[in-house]
Amino acid sequence: MKNGLVLGGGGAKGCYEVGSLQAFEECNIKFDCVAGTSIGAIIGAIYTQQTIDEVVDFVYAISPGQIVKDLFEFPDNFNDVLENKEQIKTFLEHFIKEKSNDISPLVHSFEKMFDYDRFIHSNIEYACMTYNVSKMQAQPFYKEDISREQAVSIIMASASCFPAFPMMDIDGQKYIDGGYADNVPISLIKEMNADKIIVIDVHGPGRNNTINQNEISLYIEPILPLTNFLDFRTEQGIRSLRLGYLETMKYLNEFSGYVYTFNRGSWPDIYRFEQYAKMVFKNHGILFEDDFFYKAISSVLGYRPKKLINSYFEMYQFGMLLEALALCSGTDAVNLYDWKDFIKEVLQRLRTIQPIQRPISFMDAIKILKNAHKEDIVVYFYGLLKGNGYRLPITYEPLKSIFDVSYAMASLWCLLDQYVRMV
Repeated sequence: MKNGLVLGGGGAKGCYEVGSLQAFEECNIKFDCVAGTSIGAIIGAIYTQQTIDEVVDFVYAISPGQIVKDLFEFPDNFNDVLENKEQIKTFLEHFIKEKSNDISPLVHSFEKMFDYDRFIHSNIEYACMTYNVSKMQAQPFYKEDISREQAVSIIMASASCFPAFPMMDIDGQKYIDGGYADNVPISLIKEMNADKIIVIDVHGPGRNNTINQNEISLYIEPILPLTNFLDFRTEQGIRSLRLGYLETMKYLNEFSGYVYTFNRGSWPDIYRFEQYAKMVFKNHGILFEDDFFYKAISSVLGYRPKKLINSYFEMYQFGMLLEALALCSGTDAVNLYDWKDFIKEVLQRLRTIQPIQRPISFMDAIKILKNAHKEDIVVYFYGLLKGNGYRLPITYEPLKSIFDVSYAMASLWCLLDQYVRMV
């Protein structure tokens, strides 16, 4: 069985792929061939020479200045743009004048990690995708095509995200980022005759060719959003790496959870919680459609995340509702939790949320709640339930259908108060 790995392009998002490789290594999953585009080509080359620890260290020390000369720190919000406008203005003026940026820091960083002898003599096959501007066509390079003299140029060509990065000149031909041809180069791994194909797609900018899912054993995509592809700040790189590790471990059935991640010992406790919650809600006549729990997570996140396919997911429903409640509480999702400790932390955080002023009338309640934050609505329902024997006052019953997700989360919060006393 020949295992193949495809690493998609995505600039700074590629730190996620490094975390995924850590997960594969921990699970003793090895690959016989690797294909990559852009940042995936760089990471794939380091994996091929079997020195992945070096790129992990690089992520933990990453900064904008290690990628592009004089690259500013990517702003979190518009206010930061205003505060750094002079720095950004200088950068853009240089970009317009020079028509691209100086990526010598990235080249230098790669040269320090790259060992051609280890790369070429490794038993792992390698390919990267570039785009030949001179011929206006896709140009893949396989390991046997990559000479010592041209190795760095070829791999850097795959990552030359023109016009942000300059074109690369190889034998008089102009090359740019392979994302212009195929950002997730599954075709290259098929050319290397892989029997089992695992793909990591971080959704970077570029062209995505049609994918036959039947040919893919595992297709890994981020569940939580990653940073902008040009955001090379240290904290964002580490966050993406951690996400890659945690989410890949869930794809591999090693950890459980969905947006949040729980350690190997947590599943028995999670399963018992699922059974208990199902029984309590059923006894109170509260039943949910199967898709309701996914709806709850999506409504809090503000987008519909990729559904996770693993051994636990079909049995994980009220856990998803708890995760939605955790998101409302501000509990950090980029962490590895024990289930019982997670519940305690969520409850502790929920108790710090100040309740909104209770409306005098039902109509006032609708008006106020429609303009309130999700966490404030949950706290409001929780107060109503706690003050009325865990049932809504009859006057407020219609609110359940208007704010169904918030009501369900508040009901689960009431259940948790009792559950923690039992365990």
